[in-house]
Amino acid sequence: MMKLTVVGCSGSISGPDSPASSYLLQAPHEDRIFSLLIDCGPGAMGALYRYMDPCEIDAIALSHLHPDHCLDLCGYYVAARYSPNAPWPRRPVYAPADAGSRLARAYEVTGNPREVSESGVSFAEHFDWHTWQPSQRIGPFIVRTVAVAHPVDAYGIRVEEDVPGGGAMVYSGDTGPSEDLLQLAGGVDLLLVESSFSRRARTIRQACIFQAPKLRQWDRPLESVR
Repeated sequence: MMKLTVVGCSGSISGPDSPASSYLLQAPHEDRIFSLLIDCGPGAMGALYRYMDPCEIDAIALSHLHPDHCLDLCGYYVAARYSPNAPWPRRPVYAPADAGSRLARAYEVTGNPREVSESGVSFAEHFDWHTWQPSQRIGPFIVRTVAVAHPVDAYGIRVEEDVPGGGAMVYSGDTGPSEDLLQLAGGVDLLLVESSFSRRARTIRQACIFQAPKLRQWDRPLESVR
């Protein structure tokens, strides 16, 4: 059975009680527990240590490349290179196109984008980058995505445990209600909806707390993370 842990769900920035967006999804796989980290916003790395050693993360998924959903991947890289149990294994990252170069620019401090500021394995080389496809297998999970409305390339993510009777969940990422998201969430056990803002969010293509009831259009449980 899959297990979801909310590592952080503070909207747009980390807060005093929560990191920004980050969710840990785990399920049995090949006689052990497989760990998929979905988004890695500011503060997520420190909080993740409450639940597991981050070096044991098996794969990372990024819904989009706004900093509040991905920037602590830089912190992950620092730990992977320099923590007492470094070096960490090279892990796959599933993300929108050009995620590797985008996040490398966030980490590296050079005048030339082709240069790196440190010797050894660079940020971009440390991870195994995969551009989101409509469907892919990640460990014990079948992961499907659909593009959602947002100012940058962004995806709703459906994760199904590929075993008889396995669970299924959908993570909305940063978007509001849409027919594509509703179709992606058909028959799931859990819908994880970020809804952090007031009605103004409708103008920036994010879900707000007043829109969450619009997603209650099927007979399965719904989880709204505010």
